[in-house]
Amino acid sequence: MAELVPTDAQLLAGIELGGVPLVVALSAATGLPAVFLRRQPKGYGSRRQIEGAAHVGRRTVLVDDVVRSGGQLLKMARTLRIAGAQVTDALCILERPLGGRMLLAEHRVTLHSLLTEADLPPSRKRSHHHRLLAPEPHRRTHGCLVHTNDYRP
Repeated sequence: MAELVPTDAQLLAGIELGGVPLVVALSAATGLPAVFLRRQPKGYGSRRQIEGAAHVGRRTVLVDDVVRSGGQLLKMARTLRIAGAQVTDALCILERPLGGRMLLAEHRVTLHSLLTEADLPPSRKRSHHHRLLAPEPHRRTHGCLVHTNDYRP
């Protein structure tokens, strides 16, 4: 994923929660400093929404695990811009085709994804997934929940 970081990037910004471990790894791989973004300012202690390296005036790249509609990345880009960072790029592991790339582009943020949904292998038969996700038959006995196949009166 380090190869997706633009060459003129000066700072990496990981979005809580999925982007934080990614930005730590990218920071180690690239040598770039990092900040961590909370969805909301911390309610105690520092009360900050942005924690980490200095960000004012730096070309900052947003990092998250999955991008769907792009709304969360856009919100974080706005937060960083208001705080003085220059945000023009975002990275993700997986891009789902739900309009995120277009929304970000409309706000001058270029999305770079490691994978798109089209890169993933086709899912197994629906009946197999249905069987895995179907609720197991249970019933209450003496105040305890038991699997009906294991129940012996």
